[in-house]
Amino acid sequence: MNKYSIFFLLFLISFYSCEEPIVLDLPEGHPRTTIDANVSSSQFISRVILSKSLSFNTVGGFPAIENATVVLDKKNSSESFNFSLQVSNPTGAVYIAPTDMKLINGDSYDFFVYLPGNLAEEDTIYQAEMTVPSKVLIDSIRFVEDDNSFNSYLLRIYFTDIKNIRNFYSWRVSRKRNGNFEELNTSKVPLFSDVGVDGKSVHIEYTQTSFLPTDTLQVHFKSIQNETYEYYVTLNNIIDVSGTNNTVENPPSNFISSAGDLSYGFFSLESVEDSDILVVKDSLL
Repeated sequence: MNKYSIFFLLFLISFYSCEEPIVLDLPEGHPRTTIDANVSSSQFISRVILSKSLSFNTVGGFPAIENATVVLDKKNSSESFNFSLQVSNPTGAVYIAPTDMKLINGDSYDFFVYLPGNLAEEDTIYQAEMTVPSKVLIDSIRFVEDDNSFNSYLLRIYFTDIKNIRNFYSWRVSRKRNGNFEELNTSKVPLFSDVGVDGKSVHIEYTQTSFLPTDTLQVHFKSIQNETYEYYVTLNNIIDVSGTNNTVENPPSNFISSAGDLSYGFFSLESVEDSDILVVKDSLL
């Protein structure tokens, strides 16, 4: 695995997991822009995270990019949405869309990140494009007993796949804690495709965490494009081989840059259904 893959793997592990990274003696590298953009009409999980990459042995959070201009433009239209800086944390600077942003299934959008330059660097524009996938609705949410944990339950999402269209899915879960909902971290990105179940009613299971009967949750069910699915498959493969002698190519970014500098990260347009707020004990099978 080359040093750039190591940089990206470190970012990935810090975002999806709370595990302590293994310290390796690796060469330093020039910081690159990292753009992690999951954009949808959801008011809960749509966000863009901007940061600079770090060498593997660097201790601390990723340098946040707080002076960017982030814009989503609808193709062949004057409709445009400006994202605003919400907060900075150890993963970078978090930008959010305006609350009135509504994306239309099947429409295509251009995404821009503008970084102002300085005496040492020129202004840089990163651009990517994608079409909003078809939205698939949740039929129901139920919980089943976790055989490996007493008085704990696993979450199931039931839905009906759209027939004759290749569909790809991911999902996130938020749990209420101290009065606020917090998105749960997962070591890998949960993924599902409709290969073999086209047009059928099926369910997927959230196995990363089991829940207590009193837990209050919200589910975020995401329809994603094939490119996004393949990107996350590669990220999951990187996690699988970390700490081994196997190697996996770093997933390609779908951004192009005015400076010719390839960034890390990916721009994904997603159709998200945010479930109603539910208490586990009210939805037991």
